[in-house]
Amino acid sequence: MNLLCVCCNNTTSPSDRHETIDHLWTCLSRTSIVRNIMASCRTFLHHSISQRYPDADTTALDSDQVWTLDHSDTHMRGLLLVRGFISTSLFNNINIILQNKKNTQQLISCMMNKLFEMFRSDIWFSRNQLVVVYESSVNITPSMKKSGISGFFQLYAAKPIGLPSQTTLYSSKSYETWVNKAIDFGNSWLDFVLSLNK
Repeated sequence: MNLLCVCCNNTTSPSDRHETIDHLWTCLSRTSIVRNIMASCRTFLHHSISQRYPDADTTALDSDQVWTLDHSDTHMRGLLLVRGFISTSLFNNINIILQNKKNTQQLISCMMNKLFEMFRSDIWFSRNQLVVVYESSVNITPSMKKSGISGFFQLYAAKPIGLPSQTTLYSSKSYETWVNKAIDFGNSWLDFVLSLNK
């Protein structure tokens, strides 16, 4: 059994049936919300920069690939920004204007806090309410998810996170695997650190 997206019940193809980390941000039921959040963050950066440097040229900031919500093999785009990864191009485009790495880091940090708070209130809160309703409708309790009951509820069973002990190199997708399991099983960031140190 795969957990379908509780917001759209995406069934366009068998591979899209499972709610993936990318689907969380690209789900048709919330695409406009995600785009508005990204635009709000870009506006925040513009406003913050223009308060101190009214004549600053922000053309490079506007055209940065980080505001695009799709995949790229050559550029870091918005799907990574929403996960907390800051592109060097975003940092450099802001730092060219501010000419101060510490101020650039502080401004980006403020923007990321705004981004995460908006995602928490506008995306996660409503999505998690729908997950609770779904779980209740199929009689899944919090204690069942934590106990690792097999069978029908197997998708909620606690599985080991991280790399197998015989593997010494991290897969390029290991963080995605961990994040997907964290969403499925409710693991905390502390679990991520612990799994890396095993």
